[in-house]
Amino acid sequence: MCGIAGIHRFDGAPPETRALQSMLDRMVHRGPDDQGSFTDGGLTFGIRRLSIIDVKGGHQPIESEDGRYCIVFNGEIYNFLELRADLVGRHTFRTHSDTEVLLHLYEERGPACLADLNGMFAFAVWDRRERELFVARDRLGIKPLFYVAEPGRFAFSSELRSLVELTGRRTIDETAFLMYLLMMYVPAPDCLVEGIRKLPPAHYLKIDRHGRIETRRYWDVERFGDARIDEREARERLLELLRDAIRLQQRSDVPLGIFLSGGLDSGTVVALMAEQVTQPVRTFSVGFEGHLYDERPAARMVAARHGARHRELLLDAKAAIAALPEVAASIDEPVCDSAAVPTLLLSRLAREDGITVILNGTGGDEVFGGYPRYSDQAWRRGLEAMPRGLRRLAGLALGAGGSAQALRLRSPVVDYLCRISGRVDLMSRLLRDPAWTRRLTERLDALLSPIFHDPRLVTAVSRRTYFDLHTYLAGDLLPLLDKMTMAASVEGRVPLLDHRLVEWMFALPDRYRVAGGATKRLFRQAIGDLLPKEVLAIPKRGFGAPVGHWLAEAARESDEPWDRVWKSDEFLRDRIDVTAAAASWTDLRGASGDANLLFGLTLLAEWRRQVLVPA
Repeated sequence: MCGIAGIHRFDGAPPETRALQSMLDRMVHRGPDDQGSFTDGGLTFGIRRLSIIDVKGGHQPIESEDGRYCIVFNGEIYNFLELRADLVGRHTFRTHSDTEVLLHLYEERGPACLADLNGMFAFAVWDRRERELFVARDRLGIKPLFYVAEPGRFAFSSELRSLVELTGRRTIDETAFLMYLLMMYVPAPDCLVEGIRKLPPAHYLKIDRHGRIETRRYWDVERFGDARIDEREARERLLELLRDAIRLQQRSDVPLGIFLSGGLDSGTVVALMAEQVTQPVRTFSVGFEGHLYDERPAARMVAARHGARHRELLLDAKAAIAALPEVAASIDEPVCDSAAVPTLLLSRLAREDGITVILNGTGGDEVFGGYPRYSDQAWRRGLEAMPRGLRRLAGLALGAGGSAQALRLRSPVVDYLCRISGRVDLMSRLLRDPAWTRRLTERLDALLSPIFHDPRLVTAVSRRTYFDLHTYLAGDLLPLLDKMTMAASVEGRVPLLDHRLVEWMFALPDRYRVAGGATKRLFRQAIGDLLPKEVLAIPKRGFGAPVGHWLAEAARESDEPWDRVWKSDEFLRDRIDVTAAAASWTDLRGASGDANLLFGLTLLAEWRRQVLVPA
């Protein structure tokens, strides 16, 4: 687990070694244990290392035996021992690391090696002979990779901020800003900073000696609902895959723990990990006293049942608001998700307790069918099939109107995103530019319609779960987990996103995920004996935080958070109707108003002040 960065000059200019070092210095939190770099001609790349596997011997970069290839690698290859066993007769290993296994695998198979990997990763390989740079990202987008292509230069990094400093690009992309307000994040390949891109999940790119870039997708879910298997066999196979994913993801030379939210997903990780270890599992939970989001009682029941060594963090409004500047500085590219605050503080608690690797339940809802919106498809299909006029009347009857309803009617993609976000009405009141509807819809349709309208998706359940897998999971949940854990120098692992689990679940008919209004049907059946009945009965809530309470408390005490947004940020003042926004802020004092959107604007303003505004 590390931070990687590189600069490839293909215009004859000398290598930018000092610039590279500056980029690495910005990522010390991602790799406080070690650093290394490599230079060949105009190519220079390097790494900040958080030592997890082969702590003493896994120094990077690593070169192949003949010196042709060199690699920098961020992430974990969980099946590296099995891969190494096949390679050992053909290669001389100098370390016990998964990095060297990956290098030799690429040496033999090139990009085809990606199919062999079970893990989370972003890595770069330099081919000295061909003068070619290869960069790849894992299937689901667990590890980040930003890049910028300029005349004569290509640069990449695990973090956006280092590319901002390298290139001087400090302008917010207008359309990405609108996507952020609606979706809470900016989906790849777009980025909030103009001119910088994100390599999408399951993609790789090659840059040749002339600077020509070739980008390809190397993986996708291929089967949808065509598996023929009875329920007993399905339950057994699901448990088998879950147990093996957790077995592999326990491979570590440093202490592991689990973020335990009190829900089914993280509780299952605790239960199955406890089966496989001899020492007590170490669990960490966060609570919010007196609020719906406080899941500590359920977490305690799970921890007690499986003999875990359990620690808790109690977070109040004052501490949460005080943490916002640090969250903004650590989030790298803003994700408007209140879970960022408890995730950062819980990661810090785990690190203080000696934990370097954290497993958690991220991805369970997208893979197993856990969101309520998946179980209510008949009504939605009926609404989408209505003629335009009837759809408008139906939408108005449900409380939507004006420009918000106009946005919903523009496309199925935007309609679905609006229903998820619940914030489009406030957006339509706040934004000054009346052209925002057209600009936002055009970009979202161009970017996301190929996913939403994939011809292989013949049911509403498969369409929405597949869409969420490639958008919300990859754009919000996984970046948030990576940034907040790495800010505390902790590695976050997601066993429920083992690609074998993902592929197998999507191959099952819809009824195994959603049936009769029930979500996670097969998953619940498979884990029924692993968790307390009280936990199994808890309705879906998600891992969040009472951001409305936090901002309401801040609004009652002072206008300081408000002032930081509106009096100091000219970008937002030029685009937001301050009068309408002030009314929403005032509403918070009565515990109403759109807290999530205001939280997102506050986070964006603080991030812009720390990252984009030159010191």
